[in-house]
Amino acid sequence: MDPVILNNRYELLSRMGTGGMAYVYKAKDKALNRTVAVKTLKDEYAQDKDFIKRFKDEALSVAKLSHENIVNVYDVGYDNNLNYIVMECVEGTTLSSYMESIGPLDIKESIDISLQIFAALEHAHTNGIIHRDIKPQNILISKNGKIKVTDFGIAKAINAQTLTTDNKTFGSVHYISPEQAKGGFLNSSTDLYSTGIVMYEMLTGKVPFDADTPIAIVMKHLQDDPVPPMELREDIPEELNRIILKSIHKKPSDRYETAADVMIDLKNLENMGNGRTDLTLDFIDGEVVNQEDTMAIPSVTEDDLFLDEEQGIVKSNTGWVKRNTGNIKEQKQINFDSEYNVPLVYARGRKKKEKKYFLTTLVAILIVLSLATVFVVYAIDELAKVVVPEIKEYEVLNYVTYEYDEIKKKLEDDFGIIVLMKEAYSDETPAGIIMDQDVEQGRIFKEGATNTITFTVSIGSNYVSVPECAGKDYRVVEKEIINIGLIPEKIEQYSMDIEAGIVISVSPFENTQVKYGETIRIYVSMGSQYERTSVPDLMGLTKEQAAARLAEYNLVMNVMSEEEIPDKTPIITYQYPEAGSGIYEHSTVDVKLTVDTEGVIYEDIYAKYVFDPTIAEISNMQFPLTLRFKLEFSDQSGSSQTSANVADLSNLPYERDIRIPAKGETKLTVFIGSVPYKDPIVYKYFDYYVPTPSPSDQPGDTPEGEPGLPDAPVEP
Repeated sequence: MDPVILNNRYELLSRMGTGGMAYVYKAKDKALNRTVAVKTLKDEYAQDKDFIKRFKDEALSVAKLSHENIVNVYDVGYDNNLNYIVMECVEGTTLSSYMESIGPLDIKESIDISLQIFAALEHAHTNGIIHRDIKPQNILISKNGKIKVTDFGIAKAINAQTLTTDNKTFGSVHYISPEQAKGGFLNSSTDLYSTGIVMYEMLTGKVPFDADTPIAIVMKHLQDDPVPPMELREDIPEELNRIILKSIHKKPSDRYETAADVMIDLKNLENMGNGRTDLTLDFIDGEVVNQEDTMAIPSVTEDDLFLDEEQGIVKSNTGWVKRNTGNIKEQKQINFDSEYNVPLVYARGRKKKEKKYFLTTLVAILIVLSLATVFVVYAIDELAKVVVPEIKEYEVLNYVTYEYDEIKKKLEDDFGIIVLMKEAYSDETPAGIIMDQDVEQGRIFKEGATNTITFTVSIGSNYVSVPECAGKDYRVVEKEIINIGLIPEKIEQYSMDIEAGIVISVSPFENTQVKYGETIRIYVSMGSQYERTSVPDLMGLTKEQAAARLAEYNLVMNVMSEEEIPDKTPIITYQYPEAGSGIYEHSTVDVKLTVDTEGVIYEDIYAKYVFDPTIAEISNMQFPLTLRFKLEFSDQSGSSQTSANVADLSNLPYERDIRIPAKGETKLTVFIGSVPYKDPIVYKYFDYYVPTPSPSDQPGDTPEGEPGLPDAPVEP
């Protein structure tokens, strides 16, 4: 098969991985003679304008970024009906795979990885790009330990109106920020939240929010407080615990403002080393202060949240609430923020008296009138509270992609909203998931009114599965196809193996999902067009003799296996069909060939594998090394694996024995950690076998009956 070369430049070599909407191939840039990675859209998205736009947006987003911790984009193009992006090829593994293999990371290692991720994000944010899908699967670790952020597939340029694309929530649910989950406005803070979740997972081995369904996880992001990581792992410093919790605060305004701010705190923590443990980091007016200089910040209550008629809500970045108590008449709850469960209150202010009167009589009159006015206003206000209770309000959210039953129960039970449903087929949305709603996000429903919302809910695909047909009578299959709403098309063809009237195969294949009314091509046997003949006896013949004999009967030979021993000629010891069987001309006869060993007993032998990397290879390695050996023996099914640790250069070269089954072979694949080291090695028995000499031929050599052990070639 001819290799795939895009635009006469990029030759696709092998598939490296698969993402949500694209394949990633290892490729060779023939113009610059370098290895690159080529990302192409999956077939199911290749004609989808939205996905093509997102795919091209990724290329445009990352193309203007140049940073050591971001996978570089070299080129973008279209060829052979493929949209593709050419990127830097990173040999290594993902942070997700790395954590799966070793569990929670060392604290220093976690900080180092986090600093590199935040460095990449700071560069991206500075250039106006937010990633929106930070997760361990999108963090690459190269062979030399360098962190690379990749997959800007849903990245978007930052502006004042940045919303989740088309009001749909993209990103991975375990790492998604509350504002992204709600389909709201986004800024760079969403990436800091996702990275905080990654930090939490690196240190504890688990994500802070987990549940059985995606919507349940999203609700935890919106409502639940995370368990502090230091409660799950005792050796986490208190300061690192604070940094993580601040990064994953539900309100963007309470998180770090920039990735650079997080890096400052992490570097300060890293620099502390084994020094004072009573030093805490906290921002007060933008300064880092010592433990003894910190002051207790009181908890914020309803009394602390004020709205002044002239100045609005006044708050500082540290959580302090500035208030003027001199003009406060009372506070009254007027709203409820459903996202963060924070009561919003206001106070009505009154203007200060600006003039001082000198006439005592006038002052007395004004005092009396003021007291009377205050009393009347107070009485009316208190009476209004009793007679006209405050009406509760509910803001409609975007429920698309959520499960209908859960949303229906919540809206009806908690808010008394009438929920209606319209069913619709969908090839992309699973059954029971909301696809659309007739009330837009942001609409306010008031308590006591007749509030109704109608959801369009998927009932799944209008596809059916092609039944199993091969080997059945065509008349039976035709009836089954018609009964499930498909159209049968009969196609007859000759077959030497299947009798007339029996179904050979169908297209599309069995168990394939197809739409109602689609045509199914049914291939039906007409029997053979050839004459019948008899199978000759092939036992004891050589391969050449058997082929010539079969040709006389217009038959074809298929060699299933052939034993090879130097200086020995194999003969046929198995054939099917057996001699004398009736068969159609041009049919195939299966044979196996073995060698008469003339009483020689062949036993397993051992060869040596030597791990002895070059100086150039050693420069890219980090000791200690974990060598993993995958062994596939011809006399066993499956494979076996062993491992060894190489502490430092003094342990090199490393040697081990490789068993080779008698008259068989062994395939060895060596890994450094989880990364393959060079191509697999195949050890063939007769490449290493040395016949045992008799005592009369070479006295004093290998004892009789013991297989020889040659010096195996050293594998670099």
